[in-house]
Amino acid sequence: MRGARVLAAGDGLLTRTDTLLERWLPREVNPLAHLGPAANVMLLLATLSGVLMLVWYSASVQSAWHSLADLGPRSLGGIVRSVHRYSSDLTMLLVLAHAGRALLARKFADARWLAWVSGLGLIALVWFIGWTGYWLVWDQRAQLLALDTMKVLDVLPVFGEPLQRLFTSDRTVPSLLFFVVFFLHMALPLGVAAGLVLHVARLSRAQWLPDWRLIAWLAGAVLLAAAVYPAANAPVAQMAVKPVALTMDWWYLWPLAITARLSGGGLWLATALAAAGLLTVPAWLARRRPRAVFQATVNVSRCFACTLCSHDCPFGAITMVPRTDGKPFPSQAQVDPDRCVGCGICAGSCDTQGIGLAWFDAQQVARELEGLVVAGVERGTPPALALVCAQTGGGWELFDHVAWARRLPGYAVRPVPCSGWVEPKLLERLISKGAAAVLIVGCGSAEAFAREGNRWMPARLDGTREPAFRPNRADPRRTAHVNFDPLRSHLLTTAAQRLRERQPVAPVQAGAGSGRCWRRPS
Repeated sequence: MRGARVLAAGDGLLTRTDTLLERWLPREVNPLAHLGPAANVMLLLATLSGVLMLVWYSASVQSAWHSLADLGPRSLGGIVRSVHRYSSDLTMLLVLAHAGRALLARKFADARWLAWVSGLGLIALVWFIGWTGYWLVWDQRAQLLALDTMKVLDVLPVFGEPLQRLFTSDRTVPSLLFFVVFFLHMALPLGVAAGLVLHVARLSRAQWLPDWRLIAWLAGAVLLAAAVYPAANAPVAQMAVKPVALTMDWWYLWPLAITARLSGGGLWLATALAAAGLLTVPAWLARRRPRAVFQATVNVSRCFACTLCSHDCPFGAITMVPRTDGKPFPSQAQVDPDRCVGCGICAGSCDTQGIGLAWFDAQQVARELEGLVVAGVERGTPPALALVCAQTGGGWELFDHVAWARRLPGYAVRPVPCSGWVEPKLLERLISKGAAAVLIVGCGSAEAFAREGNRWMPARLDGTREPAFRPNRADPRRTAHVNFDPLRSHLLTTAAQRLRERQPVAPVQAGAGSGRCWRRPS
């Protein structure tokens, strides 16, 4: 990955923010952990409030401004209008933050290119809907929007006469064009809905909406802003009068700072260059890797058709297909190369090692770890092992073995692709052969690269998800799963020490469901 250190630094900063917020908030209500679903909530609120605005709004050039200006700022119509304005602003803020966080988390390369490209398309569509919405007010802001839009369209060789001539006076402004803008503003949210379906098409268990408490908090914040700072019109549009000083909503009207300085052709060129640069981020920022190098592979001879890997895969990359080897099982696993990101969670779900990563072979790793344990036992010093998610330090190429050795004194540290890669049977074998402790360390980020590794690993340990850790095969007091809090690394050190001493391990992080230290009760 080009620029890996910069991306890892940004992602690390956001992870620290997550862990700081989650000292007081459960992860379910941490807005940084649910930027996409939170944006969906605001989009729904903007859509519903926009539909309600039809009660008061008149969609014509002559009466649009007056129908809004006549609303009292704190009347019902005024509140609905302000809710529409602020929920639209918050939608753009959240989708931009979501895109930025996905970029820093390196969620744009390989099989994730579709989510990246469709996400950029959705951002552009949401912005355009907001742009048309400001046009419909028909104040001086709308006047500038209309003139600059016509300047851009006049470059296209499809109109007989310059469209800007239609806006030389109030009398010549075309009512039909105003209605077309109104129609686009009302219809394009359907395109957003279709785009969202495409955006999450390669995810399993996609989260559309956040926890109801976060929904209530966001809606309450918008209502409060609407009551305290009601939205207002600028002066009415007068084509013969040049606007001088206006307040701007820069979430949607930022192009006005550029259109005044560039010609129509220059605007098309700048737009094309910006779009090309953003759409090709997966190509120029991520190094191209052959799929066989990083994606999961199936050893059909070891596949017993349990279907666990297909259920656990966060990206829907595994399906069950008819057998090809004649064995008496109904199906076998098959990996879809267009979906697999190489996270390794499937390896942790297969206790026969029938699926996994060729570059991080579970059988070979198990032999190495077992050899380490046996050698330590023979010397009279049973080793403690720490299996650390490599994404905690920005990925494999940036994993700092020295730093982790300092955080976990007395432990032999081994990076793994994801905490969900660890197979419960591996833990049983290491403990039964004499390991003093086996600690699994997950990343504390709310934007985890593998999405669900920190969800499945604790569930496998507590026996609520197969393959489950079997306490009759190994002492459950010798293993624990901990999510790393980079702001309080000393807590991880303490938890690791207590695990070696077989004492209860206290929670390290407050994020519910993903920031807890877990050990199976004895």
